[in-house]
Amino acid sequence: MPPQLDLSIFFYNMLGLIMCFYIIIHLVSQILTKFLYNKKVRNFRSDETKYKTSSNNINTIKRILKN
Repeated sequence: MPPQLDLSIFFYNMLGLIMCFYIIIHLVSQILTKFLYNKKVRNFRSDETKYKTSSNNINTIKRILKN
């Protein structure tokens, strides 16, 4: 086979590999982003309740110290 044909096949295969890697990385990043976003949304309420209970504890301590 002539060398020019070898080079064209090589670049054609490399282009296909680059496109496949781009698609795979794009899909993986979308899946990870959705998973992490949902995880943060789920944990947001638990963090909020922790904050509320700590503020309630502070208010209780203030009332005790006030009396």
